[in-house]
Amino acid sequence: MELPEAVGEHEAQILEQRQAEVQQAEAQERMAQAKLEAASLNAAEKERSLSASLQEARSALLVAQAQLKSAEDRRSYQEYEHSLALAKRIEEENQANQSYSRQLMETEAQKRDKDFQVAQVKGRIQEVDNRLAQLSTVKSPYSGQVRRIKYVGQKDKDLSVEVTLVVSGTDATPTR
Repeated sequence: MELPEAVGEHEAQILEQRQAEVQQAEAQERMAQAKLEAASLNAAEKERSLSASLQEARSALLVAQAQLKSAEDRRSYQEYEHSLALAKRIEEENQANQSYSRQLMETEAQKRDKDFQVAQVKGRIQEVDNRLAQLSTVKSPYSGQVRRIKYVGQKDKDLSVEVTLVVSGTDATPTR
């Protein structure tokens, strides 16, 4: 069966229209495919960029961690040096205190020795004074002033001296 020409033309127009729609759909599909590929390329580029940023951030993190570790090590070393300096200062202070205490004890010992020696000397002086008090008094046959006493010698406990007297303005003969 054959169709009337107007239907054929109409069908041909519809066919052309459908072919144009198919071509338009194909073009839209190619455009969508191109957009999809562009989006995929964009996403891949964005992923590469983010991956590069991630690697850069990881590197920066490693550098920051290394700097932190270095700073911690420096701080530990400074604290160690400070504790050494503090221990040295305390040791020096202890030595100074010990030296002061030793000097103080030596001074006190010297003072005790001096006091002991002074007491000994005072005792000797007292002993000499007592002995002098016990000595017999020497009397001169002449009244006058003693001008000179000359030590002559000693035999056992006896002392020999020459006494020069001034009697009434003239020298008298020495008396033994």
